[in-house]
Amino acid sequence: MRVVTGIAVTVGVSVGFGLGQYLATGKSGPESFFAQGPVTTAAPKLAPITAARDGLLSRREVENSRQQHFADITSIRDVLQIPNDFDQTEALYALAGRSDADQLQSLIEEANRLSIDGERLAALQILFLRYSEIDPQAALIHLDSLAPRGARAILSSIFRSWSKVDPDAAIATANRINDRQQRRTASEAIMRTVADHTPQLLPQAAAQLHEAVNSERFALEGIVRQAETDPQAAIEAAQQLADKQLRQRAVYGIALNMAKQNPQQALRFMRGLDDARLRRELMRGAMSEWAKIDPEAALAYARSEGLTDTGSLIATAMREIARDDPLAALNQADLLDMRARQSAYASIYSTWGQVDLPAAISHAESLDNDKLQMQVFSSLAREYANRFPEEALLWAEQFDGPMQASIGNMVLREIGNSRPQLALEAALSATATPARNQTVNHILRSLAATDPQTAVNYLERLPPGPARERSRQHIIQSWAAQDLDAAYAWVNQLEGKAYTQTVVSLSHQLAASDPDRAAQLTDQIRGDARQQWISNVAANYAQRNQSEAVDWLQQYQREPGYSKAMRAIAQVAAQTDPMAALAMVDDITSAQDRQVAVDTITRTWSSREPAAAAAWAETLEDPSQRSSAIRIAANRWARFDPQAAGQWVMQLKSDSARDDALVSLVHQHRDSADSALPLINAMQSEQRRLSAVSSLYTRMLQYDPDGAEDFLARTGISAQSRGQLRRQMQRDRNE
Repeated sequence: MRVVTGIAVTVGVSVGFGLGQYLATGKSGPESFFAQGPVTTAAPKLAPITAARDGLLSRREVENSRQQHFADITSIRDVLQIPNDFDQTEALYALAGRSDADQLQSLIEEANRLSIDGERLAALQILFLRYSEIDPQAALIHLDSLAPRGARAILSSIFRSWSKVDPDAAIATANRINDRQQRRTASEAIMRTVADHTPQLLPQAAAQLHEAVNSERFALEGIVRQAETDPQAAIEAAQQLADKQLRQRAVYGIALNMAKQNPQQALRFMRGLDDARLRRELMRGAMSEWAKIDPEAALAYARSEGLTDTGSLIATAMREIARDDPLAALNQADLLDMRARQSAYASIYSTWGQVDLPAAISHAESLDNDKLQMQVFSSLAREYANRFPEEALLWAEQFDGPMQASIGNMVLREIGNSRPQLALEAALSATATPARNQTVNHILRSLAATDPQTAVNYLERLPPGPARERSRQHIIQSWAAQDLDAAYAWVNQLEGKAYTQTVVSLSHQLAASDPDRAAQLTDQIRGDARQQWISNVAANYAQRNQSEAVDWLQQYQREPGYSKAMRAIAQVAAQTDPMAALAMVDDITSAQDRQVAVDTITRTWSSREPAAAAAWAETLEDPSQRSSAIRIAANRWARFDPQAAGQWVMQLKSDSARDDALVSLVHQHRDSADSALPLINAMQSEQRRLSAVSSLYTRMLQYDPDGAEDFLARTGISAQSRGQLRRQMQRDRNE
């Protein structure tokens, strides 16, 4: 099947053909749909249906046909003779509803020849939706053979329909799809249906799908809807979302949902929440929703409830007032405290600038508070730069000192988003400063996303230095994502440090996105960059298949980068099989790399199975590895069960490894002298014991001087050492 690489709009089944010309389409290329599936014969290529719509039906004829449930409509051509969008859609539903599988195939092939992309996709959506209800497997096979534009949208609708009635069969079929992009489309369609109808089964569905799909994203909508009936439960569910971005979206959605029902009640509820950060986010969203409906009431409530010290909550209300009367909004803002006023002013002037930019700038020039004026001008600079970029550049130059640098760079950044070459010409003609270099870097990064070759041309005009190197790394990352061959050709002509740094940057990106291609390029990489390249490719190969990664790496055994690459594979293996990772350590030739690998494996293993990792650490023969592994295992174990970790360390034989572990545990108990004291007194080394006592004693003096002296007296260090420690603390306080 040809894979859709463009963005296909999923057309709702109620959309009429007349709207089709506004719908997006995609382009396609050859690919087999199923990993193992039936061989299909390509559909015959027929001439496309053009806009031959002469002899359209009259209104009376359409109504008569409707009375007979469009029984006289037998083809797509007949449907097109109906003049109105709704009538066309209704007729096509009727035609599809009474068709069997063979008739649907003929109608689908006819619809696929429609000349208007959106109309074709709308018709195919309806027909395939019906086909999927009769035989979803056959519908997929026919979609595979036909390969229409918009196949991803149709694929999604088939799986959404199928998973409503037989989710197990839909999941099993989705898992067989060969192309990853198409498999993800099917998997997400299934998850969407489960989220809409049986959200409690989302984790189960996600576990059965071979394509990794974040079930939390689909659970989010259900959480937001829950806020209508049980806001407390909705908030608790939102807090359980692991993904930070999804959690924030859920919180904001809850706030909007609650505020639409009763903004005052919603705000009162939110003010009672214990989580300060969550409380602020929710209240900000609720106030924003209220202000869109009744800004005066929202502002009055904020003042009456003592919320005027939180500018972000009332800034939205001010902004809504400013749409009609900015001066009135400023008068209201003058009644606020300074912090709230700054936030309100920025919102008011930004809104004013959207309506009457010259008036807003002129009024802002009369402000006598420099800090407030800077904030207002920064807000207006964005609007000015987006609407009148050339004028904004001249305007920014009229300022002096820090104001000119701040406003100028902000204008350049905003212009750089839409007209990067104009911004770069202006920036490169000005005096180079660290802030200006950062702005150039930002603009080049934006330009590289669409035109990397032009970005390279501008790069050569930057003076040598860190700013130029950072820009080069950003350009190669964008360029490689668009055209790897062209990007590599550019990198290959670089020399010295520039070549090494850029190749290393490219290796991170390419090894992660296409390790096979990265492996093919390995023998062409030269100099110091070769070691890092081999290591990055090996690590990313290991993410897919560790044995393959080891086999591939063997050809580079005699190269300096081998040891580091073997370490990278072992570190990946440690995430799933610590013992297999440890077996790889013997093949690491560098003592330093071997130590790093052992430490990483211990750290990963201890996070999952602390007791097993600790027991293994004791068996290490190399003193350095043993000491480090014991210390890491003790530290990780103490995070979950400090008492068990302490008991394990105390039973170890008295040596430097045990003392190192005890020091690590003391740091875990730095807020509890009673817990730390037995660990300190068990240390064999006087020097280690004194160091641990000094650290804890210094900390306790800051919040509990009497307790600090009691702790010091109970330690096992000598009276002389205690006196020296007190005198040292006294000298530090005097200084």
